Amino acid sequence: MAMTNIKEKSKKRETISFKGQQINVGLDVHKKNWSVSIYLEQQFIRTYHQESNGTILLKHLQTNYPEGIYRTCYEAGFCGFSLHRELTSLGIECHVINPSDVPQTTKGMLSKTDASDSRRLGEAFSNVLY
Repeated sequence: MAMTNIKEKSKKRETISFKGQQINVGLDVHKKNWSVSIYLEQQFIRTYHQESNGTILLKHLQTNYPEGIYRTCYEAGFCGFSLHRELTSLGIECHVINPSDVPQTTKGMLSKTDASDSRRLGEAFSNVLY
């Protein structure tokens, strides 16, 4: 009997809604993988790496931030606008940023990593929107 109650409770798991909230995503893109930094409006949430695939990104966003307004940005580069077209076709707002328009510190230039680049992009993008 106790086991049945546990199963019933786990099925009634609460879901959090991000309806109307902006989920801003900075992407450092490469051919095989992306570094993804997520901001809830202006608040940094996390950075992770994933395969270069817009559908995987959308699934992650929908699973972890349901009903949010998804906005992404990446620096103009090798992939041109193909990623922009892919993400917008999935319903994700996407902006292609000129790399020289993203603020950079001397420390950031010396310790440049994919994760720090995506975080810098996400932070700048989040600040511009507000």
